[in-house]
Amino acid sequence: MGTSILRIPYDIMFNRYTDQLRVFELVRSHYQEISLHQKRLWLPEIKLGLG
Repeated sequence: MGTSILRIPYDIMFNRYTDQLRVFELVRSHYQEISLHQKRLWLPEIKLGLG
């Protein structure tokens, strides 16, 4: 993933064909993928759970 101009903290992708959820977090100026252990993610800043 490239650099972020808008500084959006998360980039979340879901593939409906494979049921794969991928989450990337903005760290400094680049996105790094977050390892999901239970196919779930809690975003405490916005009180949102995905899975």
